[in-house]
Formats: sequence, structure tokens, C-alpha cells
Amino acid sequence: MYSFVKCCSSVLEMQLRKLPSDDSVMNRFIIPKMNRAAFVLGRWLLGGYCFCKSSFVRVSCQSNLFRGSSKSYFWNTNRRAAFIRRTISLTPINMAAYREEPTNFIVKNRSRFLKHFSDTRDASLATNIDVVLKEELEKYLETQSSSLRAWLHSNSFVPFKGKETNWIAVPSVNFPGKIEKLVVVLGDGTSFGGCRWMGFACLSNAAPAGLYKMGFVSEKVIEQGFTSTRAAFAWALGAYSFPIYKGASAVKNNAVVSESTLDPAFLPVLIWPDDCDRKLVESCASATFLVRDMISTPAEDMGPSAVENIARLLAEEYPGATVRSVIDEALIKENFPQIYMVGRGASNKNRARMIELVAGDPNQPTVCLLGKGVSFDSGGLDIKSASGMRLMKKDMGGAAHAFGLASMILSSKLPIHLRVIISAVENAVDGESYRPGDIIKARNGLTTEVCNTDAEGRLILADALVYGCEFSPELIVDFATLTGAARVALGTDVAVFFSNNDRTAEKLGEAAVQVDDPVWRLPLYSGYRAQLDSKLADLKNIGEGSTGGYGGAILAALYLKEFVTCSVPWIHFDIMAYNLASKPGKPEGGEAMGMRAVFRLLQDKYGNPSHLGMI
Repeated sequence: MYSFVKCCSSVLEMQLRKLPSDDSVMNRFIIPKMNRAAFVLGRWLLGGYCFCKSSFVRVSCQSNLFRGSSKSYFWNTNRRAAFIRRTISLTPINMAAYREEPTNFIVKNRSRFLKHFSDTRDASLATNIDVVLKEELEKYLETQSSSLRAWLHSNSFVPFKGKETNWIAVPSVNFPGKIEKLVVVLGDGTSFGGCRWMGFACLSNAAPAGLYKMGFVSEKVIEQGFTSTRAAFAWALGAYSFPIYKGASAVKNNAVVSESTLDPAFLPVLIWPDDCDRKLVESCASATFLVRDMISTPAEDMGPSAVENIARLLAEEYPGATVRSVIDEALIKENFPQIYMVGRGASNKNRARMIELVAGDPNQPTVCLLGKGVSFDSGGLDIKSASGMRLMKKDMGGAAHAFGLASMILSSKLPIHLRVIISAVENAVDGESYRPGDIIKARNGLTTEVCNTDAEGRLILADALVYGCEFSPELIVDFATLTGAARVALGTDVAVFFSNNDRTAEKLGEAAVQVDDPVWRLPLYSGYRAQLDSKLADLKNIGEGSTGGYGGAILAALYLKEFVTCSVPWIHFDIMAYNLASKPGKPEGGEAMGMRAVFRLLQDKYGNPSHLGMI
């Protein structure tokens, strides 16, 4: 089809070049009113541009424009052209349409870390991995062979001077060229907030290729929270890479790879430990891979429609799960006006939508997971700077977290009726974009004066919150990459959260400590609420203080609180969702934050106490 369209386009261009350039002569080349078929064909042949329908249209070779006899319209910048672009559902030609969707890779290959694990029970050929703390290395060496001690000293591994986890391969004396064991010395965990076991993640992408098994693990290491389950989880996270746009099997023209090119024969492979909760490791690791992949994917391939496709692919894996979407002008009909307004300026391919995934027994308690799904945030008409826009592909990180947590819940079969609600838009600059000073009405009837179009995430989450409350859930959790103020307050590694329920917040904090997933609660300080008052509407979308960088995260949370219309425990996460630099198990790129803490909270509340695994 692509070759046919390209050929037709070339022929059309050649014929147009043969036409006279004299404008008076051009009056004879008049095209009558375009019908729908002509509109479609014209859009295909002319590279995806959209033209309005006028009384008479003629082709001008000099200006390469379509002009009407009564009015002039230039490509798709005119309001009427934009209206036609929306009323007729067409997809412009682009190269992404002719390559495999990255969403298929992301969902179907999120367990690709399993190539770094083995089910074999024959461990006779496997190399042992010994794990000790740096402060007990000398004591450990007293029990080892003289050749091992000599090797570590000759490689300046002893005395151990580093703060971070390090390892060394010890060669076999009896079998030259073979490795006798790996010695892993866990550092003090300062890079992970004191979480020492995460340092084990440095092995799975750096150790020599071969088969490994867990060997000696000191008692002090176990006292630091190191378990076989956590060791396997760290090994899985350390195996992460983002291979979609690079590698030997990638096709030209930015095509995505269809599968990971890693060959297990050339990888470090760990035999699953006997007492490891393998199901939990697979669930948590695959959810983390899903979140990382979604966030790291460029906005061109992770628009609102791609986010919807992720939801549909996930639903296919869980019996009874359903997905529905409300798209573009249907958002007005179904009363999601703020989602529609924020996404109104995006192209036809990236039309705004509300995506809803429902799974589980309706007779079980309802839990709602909400996600901010801004596929790219230019800032709108209050446009961001170039540096501020650079990482805005990650602004759909909230949606990624909601899907990741949903996959963990569904895989563990917690007795929950799950409802995932995603507000998916692109905050683009266009003649149809919403403007500073506009007043828009939310689903619950509250009106908001738009003081800054770059504060769009709270607007689209507001409609989702109101909708979620309509189902009287026992808990609502929303994830959003909402404010830079939260990063200023706590940096990029700690997930900021707010809650309207002290007991729920306390339980979440305890769960986060149990699983070493750092979160920190900020207050819903009512003293700042007056800053959101508007003289023209019920609310403003930013407060006076936030323009100077003061309390911006709190003000955003206070705005959202206005749309929690039922007396239900609510948790709001304001997260970075991105690693700015690489660490073991946490490579640069998209990152899951607070997700395992919430899962642990749900395990405690709804899980079987006798079957509660923990990472």
C-alpha cells in the first residue's frame, strides 16, 4: 500500500509541475467541491496534510497552496481545517505506521530478564557467588584458601576501600581458564538510601558469561535484609536494558526490534534459588520493566493511542479484563471536559482520550488506580524552554505506573475489583490549544481559571478523580509526574506522596520501609488553599505562590483534593519517574517509584497473611 501511495504521490507531483505558472491561466484548473473520498485520497497523496472544503478549490504551482475562491486556507492551520481534521477520523501518513508498534514489544517482552535465569537442578557446573559485607571481608578471607587470598590481595581488592558494592572473579587453580567463584562485597548502600542488597544488581550485566548459583551468604548480610528473593529481584533489575531502538537486528529508518537480541549462551545466568519466591520476583520485575520501557519510549511512539494499546494488550493476558476508551469529542458527551480541553490542540493521531481498564470480581472491594498520561508536554501556549522540554516524553510516567501496579495486582490474584483510569493527552501548541485565561468546567461542575497551560496534569487528573469516586472505591491511588517543586523538595530518588487519610499514609510509609521503596509524605496544608481562589471561577490551576516556586507540589495536591468527591482514602504520588544517572539495577532512563510500596500496602490489606511474599 505504501509503495502505491508513494507512486501516486510522485505522479501527481509531476503533473502539477507541468501546469502553467501564470495565475490567470490557472483559473481554468478548478477542482469542484471535494467529497469525502476525494478528501481521503488527497490526504493520502499529499503527505498527511488536511485541507478544508470550500466552494471551489484551485491548485497554485507557484505557492503550492490550495485556495478557495471566496476564502483562503493554508494547510491545516485554519480553524475550519482543524475542525474537519477532527470530525473525519483519518491517520496521516508517517513512517511509524509502517513499522512494528513498540507497544507490542513492551508488553510481550517485559519478562525478558528471564533469559538471565535458569531452572536447572544440576548445579554441578555452576559457579558459586559468595556474598559478604565490606566490614567482614577480612574475617571471610580467614576461611578461604591461600590462593584466593593471594588473588584478592594481588588485585588490590583487599583491603576493601570503596563505599559501593564490588565483586571479583576468582580463577580456578585446578582448571585454568575457569572461574572458581565470584566474591561479592556489599557496600554501605549510600547510593540506594542504605538499601545494601540492591548492590547485588551489579552482577547480571557485568559478570562473565556462565552459569551461577548462590553460595556462601554471611549472617550479617542476611541481617541487612538480603534474601534469596531479593537477590533474584536485584539480579533481574540489573539485567535491564532498553533495546528497542538499537542493536544488530534493528531495521533502518528508526524501526524497532521485534525481540531482544540477547543470546542466553553469552549471558551471566543465575540458577533460581530454592527458597526464592519466583512468582513474586517475576511479577515485580516484569512490572518494573513495563514502566521503564513505557517511559523511555519516545513520544512519537508512545502517544495516547499507544498508551491505549498497552492497556488492551495487558487486558488480553487476564481473563475477564476489559478496556474501553472515550476519544476526542466523545469526551464532551461523556463529561470529561478538562481532558478534552487540554488535549484539544494535539494532532489527529494523538487525540485525547480517557482509557479505562477493569478487571477482577465486581463483588470484591474496588480499588481505583489513576495515571497522568501526558505523552508529551510542550507546556502548551505557556511553552517550556528547550531544556525544560527535553525529557517531557516521561510525562506519561503516571500512566506507566498505574499499568505496572495493575499487572502486579492481577498477577498475584489479590481479591480486588480493579479499575485503572488513565487521562491520556498531548499538551501541544496549536490554534486549537486551550489558552491562559480560559475558564473550563470539570466533571463535578467546578470551574477552573487557567493561569498557566503548563499546569495541565492536575486538570486531566481532576476529571479522572471525579469519575473514580463515582464507583465508591475503598482506595484511590493516583500517580503523576506533576511538579518540579516535588523534585526540589526531595530530589529525584524519593517519591513524594500526599494523603487525606493519616492511617493510610502511615501504613504506606511502613510498607515502603519493608520493601526498600523510598517514599515521603508531604502535607495537604490548608493554609495554602486560599491561593487557588479565583475571582472569575471556582479555582485557579496554579496558586500565587507556585509562580515563584513556593509550595507548588502542595498547591497541586490541594487542587486535586477538590475533586475527591467521596469520603475515601486517597493517595496522590508526585514522582520523577526517571533516573538521571545510572546505578546498579537503576540505569539512566524511566524508573518505577513507589509502585512496590503501594503493592505491599495492598498485600497487607487484601492478601492472605500466610502467603505474603515480600521484596
